[in-house]
Amino acid sequence: MKGAETGRPLEGAKVLDIGCGGGLSSESLSRLGGDVLGIDASYENIGVAKVHSKEDFEFVEGLSVIPKGTHTYEKFLKPKELISIMEDNSNGMKVVDNSGIWYNPLNNSWKVVDRDIMGVVNSGVQSNYLLTAVKL
Repeated sequence: MKGAETGRPLEGAKVLDIGCGGGLSSESLSRLGGDVLGIDASYENIGVAKVHSKEDFEFVEGLSVIPKGTHTYEKFLKPKELISIMEDNSNGMKVVDNSGIWYNPLNNSWKVVDRDIMGVVNSGVQSNYLLTAVKL
């Protein structure tokens, strides 16, 4: 990867952070050299992200994909649905990693976890997940 020797392993990579929330992951990805675009359906989250943002972030407002206050699980894409869309032949993308993110409220920490935990298929990606894809 370009930039690995400089501590910026994402140098030159275009990164789309779907459901960026307050932009914390977007900030980290940008510090690693990524050209980050963060999007979120919640206007409140975009407001928080703007407070956290620097000039190297771009947050898209007004997506209006999900009406304010909806936040219903069925309205969001499950990992397999997003993978199907991304790997559709017309999109020219291939998913190379699918990991989950777990939050531990006891010590206020986040951890990246495997897609399958203790043999339970997709248990690590039911709520918060990361997908890595490459353009073919």
